[in-house]
Parts: sequence; structure tokens; C-alpha cells
Amino acid sequence: MGSKTTLADIAESMGLSVATVHRALTGQGRINEDTKQRILQRAAEMQYQPNVIASHLSSKRKSKIAFLCPDNFFYQNIIEGAKAAYNEYRIFGLSIDFLLADNYSPQIQSEQLTEIINQHSYDAIALSPTHTLLLDPLVEAATKQGIPVVTFNNDLPNSSRSCFVGENAYISGQLAAQLYCSILPKGSSVALMRSLVSAEGLTQRIHGFLDYIQRQSDIQVAGVYDFYDNIENAYEISKQLLLSTKIPAIFSNSMMGTIGIARAISELQSNTFVLGYDINEEIEEYIRRQVLFGSFFQFPYRQGYYTIKVLYKLLKENALTLDTNVLYLPTQLILKTNLSQINDDKIMQTMEVQRY
Repeated sequence: MGSKTTLADIAESMGLSVATVHRALTGQGRINEDTKQRILQRAAEMQYQPNVIASHLSSKRKSKIAFLCPDNFFYQNIIEGAKAAYNEYRIFGLSIDFLLADNYSPQIQSEQLTEIINQHSYDAIALSPTHTLLLDPLVEAATKQGIPVVTFNNDLPNSSRSCFVGENAYISGQLAAQLYCSILPKGSSVALMRSLVSAEGLTQRIHGFLDYIQRQSDIQVAGVYDFYDNIENAYEISKQLLLSTKIPAIFSNSMMGTIGIARAISELQSNTFVLGYDINEEIEEYIRRQVLFGSFFQFPYRQGYYTIKVLYKLLKENALTLDTNVLYLPTQLILKTNLSQINDDKIMQTMEVQRY
């Protein structure tokens, strides 16, 4: 295996944890002497060669990441991905504090970032930003202090952030519009359910959707309805639309809107065409029952995982920039036909976490 052999390879071959192998090879921490000798022998057999940079990071420098995002069921998948990456790097001195907010409050994030900057308490920041104009100056202040900032799920494209990890939201909105134009009969109308939270990703989905529709003559937007990213609001508005207008199609730019619309359609047993966003157990069931035609999936687990990967690389190289400042993850359309792939992805995520 040569120099490609990793601590995880040795640990897996012996049925041990990575932390145990690390203690044996570095002499740090308590470990049974017999176990240590067996690990050393196995490492020699596998021709393990330590990463000098990683060893230096482990012994000389501890790095601490602040991970800022809202606290809801969507972001829990992102957090799980971040924890899986953290488990790979914690033996090298990496630690993460998850600083969660109750909602998409820009004020809370602003206060969190201001405290981090003023107290010099973190070496790097992972941020799912909720407001562009309010947070751009704070990211600028952080990077001036040499603190790399990686945004995920939502971006601050005009800021000095180091990298963005997530979907291309504008293209995602255009993809949705193309499908509505292709599937609906010509001359159809679609109601647009818009979340008015200030997150860039949600805004770009709307821009992409409307820009595509305006270049077409196949379908038209019947109206724009704001539901403030609240499931109950989306449900009530959708129910009134379906009862009063018999609208043939509805589009929402967020998971909360998708759930609210689907609840109304299910209750009224309507055949309204809807493509939604994101996946949870409730949305899966609506797709399975064909209440929803489908939903766009943006791989939240991988967003969290690669955000930490990128930050670790920046910290290791003592850098604020990479060769690329965006890492776009694909947007996948989930239909009833390929819904089982989501469960396969969940199984792989579980295996990734259990490995460490």
C-alpha cells in the first residue's frame, strides 16, 4: 500500500478505532502496550508513512471551527455530514462548535459573527448566511483577520469568503422552470409560492425560475404569494388557491413551502402539478403517493461534509483562498421511480459515520 496507507486503513484492518491507532503511532495518550506493539507491527507491514504536515498540525497546532446555521430538520443532515468530516480530522487537533440559531434570523448570525471577530475565538468559520447585505461586511472583517470563511447552502457571492459549497441555485430554478414548461400543457398558469427569507439561495431559485419563464411563451405565472418560509402559511395560501382558482400548477422555492403545498393538495385530493425542494420523510411519502410529482434534492449531508473538508485544507495550508472559490454539488430530481436512491444514500451516510 506504501505511502497511500492511512490511519483509517490500519484501523479497519485491525478492527480498531482511528483514535487508538493514532495514539499508538504518535505515543500520545494512554494505550495498552500489547495493543500498541500490534499496531506498530501492522503499520510496518502496510508500509505506513505518516503525513508530516498532518503530524505537525496534530502536535503543534489546534484548530477550532465555528459552524453557523439555522436549527431545523433540513440542516440536521448538513450537520451530520460536517460531523462525519470532523471525525476524520479531530485526531489532528481539529474541533468544531455548532452555533445554531432558532430560525433564519440575520440578527442572530450578525451577533454570532461579531463576537467571533471581536474575541478572536475561532480559526475558521463555516456559515450558511441568512442575509447578504448585513453579513458581507462581517465576512470581510473576518478574512482581514486571516480567518477563512466557507459558506454553504446559501452564498455571499460578493463577499471575501474563501469558498461556497452547495447547489447552483439559479440553475436549479431554471431547471424547475424548464420542467414546468415541458410537462404542463401550453397556455397553463403556475402560482409561485415565494419564501421571503433573505437567504441568497432561495432568492436565486426565484430569479432562475422567472428568467426562464419570461423567455418562454408556454406557461405564465398567475401570481406570486409570499409565505415567509412558514409551513402553515404555505398550507393556508395553497388551500385558498386550490379552492378559489383551481390553479393547475404551483411552484415553491423552499422545503417549507413544498410541505405546506403538499398538505393542502393531499387534503383536497387535487391533481395540481408540483415540483418541490428537498427531502424528508413527509415529502418522501407525498412523492410515493404522487401528491408531489417530485422534489429537487441538493445533497445536504455532502454540503456539510465538504465544507469541513475545504476548511481543513485552508487551515492546513494557512490559506484564505483555493484554486476555486465555488464547489457546486449537483441538483438531483427525485421522482417516485428513483426514490429508493435516497434511502441508499442514507445507508451510505450511516456507514460513513460508523466507520470512525
